[in-house]
Amino acid sequence: MSGGAVLKGKMSEGTSPEYIPFWKIDNTAWPNAVANSPALRPTTAADTPPRPYIYEEGVPARVYCDGGVVGRNGKAKGGVWAWRWVAEDGTVLREESGVIKPGQFKPFEFCGNNLSELVALLRALWDLPVGWRGTIYTDSEVTIDRMTKSMAGGWQAKLLKTVPKRYVDIAAYLRAKLGPLSFIHLAGHPSPEELAAGFKNGVPVSEHQDWCDRACNEAKKQFDPFVSIPAGKAKEVGL
Repeated sequence: MSGGAVLKGKMSEGTSPEYIPFWKIDNTAWPNAVANSPALRPTTAADTPPRPYIYEEGVPARVYCDGGVVGRNGKAKGGVWAWRWVAEDGTVLREESGVIKPGQFKPFEFCGNNLSELVALLRALWDLPVGWRGTIYTDSEVTIDRMTKSMAGGWQAKLLKTVPKRYVDIAAYLRAKLGPLSFIHLAGHPSPEELAAGFKNGVPVSEHQDWCDRACNEAKKQFDPFVSIPAGKAKEVGL
C-alpha cells in the first residue's frame, strides 16, 4: 500500500464473490457458512507453504486489538472493540472499531470485558490470508489463554464457558485457517511518559495498542443501550 495510507472499513469485501464479511457470521449463519461456503471450508493453514513467510503488500506482520464494555463490567449491556494492522516497517495498514450491541452476546445477559477483548481479536484476524503467521498484541491475558491453552482442551477449556458458542467456533476456525501465532501481552492505559519509555511497570506498551484503547472510548459514543438486534438485521450494526 503506497504512501502509508490507512485503509478503514472492510478491505476484502467485494474483492471476491466468495468473500464472507465477519458480520454475516451471525447466530443463524454459523456454522452453516463453513459447511456451505468454498471461501471458508476447504482451505486451512496446512495447505500453505512452510516458513519463511513473506508478507505481501497490505498484509500485516503485527496485529493489535483491544476491547471494553459500556457500563460496569459484569453488568454491561454492550461492548466496544478496536484493532489495527501494522506492517513490518511500522506502517499502519488498516484499522477498525465498533460496538457490540445487546443481543450479540446471547445466551448471556451481559457483555463482559473479556468477551469484548476476544471479539476484538476475532475481528482483527478475520480478513487475514490463509496460513498467516505473525504477532498479536493485546493487553488481555485471558484472551491469550483462550486462543492458546483453551483451544488445547483440558481444564483450561473452562475459560470458554462464558463465551457464546459461535465465537468459540469462530476462534477454532481461525486457529485452523491461520499459521503459527505469537502473542505478546502489553500493559494497558499507559501514560504519555510510559509510552515514551516503552514500558509500564516493566511490561511493554505500544502506541498502536494505545490507539486501540482510544478508539474503543470513541466507539462508546456510538452505543445506544436501548437498541437491540432484530432477527436478520445483523448487517446493519455489525456482528
